[in-house]
Amino acid sequence: MQKEVDSASSLFQYSNVSRLDDAPTTVRSLSLMDATVGNIQGRMISYRTYDKNEYRDISSYLLANNYHKTNEFAFDEAKHTLYSNGSRELRLKVITTIKDKRTFTAYEIELGK
Repeated sequence: MQKEVDSASSLFQYSNVSRLDDAPTTVRSLSLMDATVGNIQGRMISYRTYDKNEYRDISSYLLANNYHKTNEFAFDEAKHTLYSNGSRELRLKVITTIKDKRTFTAYEIELGK
């Protein structure tokens, strides 16, 4: 766990690495951020995984629970897709990074304002 707190914000990040002998290593993280500016407060929660099957499960959940794509755009190395069910909006990101000639793809879901 990592924790950063100051007078205007707090950030908590939890990470998990799963290593199994007969399967690829899985890396996940969960972040919670609270921010306050004057009288305005916000909270954002994000979940990141490098497991494409988890991304597929998250996408399937959204479609099965009345979420519809409202917008899509690219920002640097990330492809952002916004979904809404009419009362809640969330962002699903696919982030592709190249390091040492290897390609890594992260899948992240964010909710909050």
